[in-house]
Amino acid sequence: VNNEAGAKSGISAVVTATLVGLVLLFLTPVFELLSLPTLASIVISGVYSLVDFDEAKYLWRVHKFDFGVWMIAFLGTLFLGVELGLGIA
Repeated sequence: VNNEAGAKSGISAVVTATLVGLVLLFLTPVFELLSLPTLASIVISGVYSLVDFDEAKYLWRVHKFDFGVWMIAFLGTLFLGVELGLGIA
């Protein structure tokens, strides 16, 4: 998120961590009232930018085996969880 916002220095990570900590400390009761699909959409919108779809398209064109490895790691992480997905990758 910092990179997408155009952050240039390491102090931005400190500011972001402080803000996240304060939000979690004081606004947790507000999040408690949100439904699970709403919270899931927040997480998905944050994680969507982390997946490099252009790289997958490039791998599909250049080397099908590497694309297969990328897809297996992606789907394994998506459906089995982070620990098993990283193990598969």
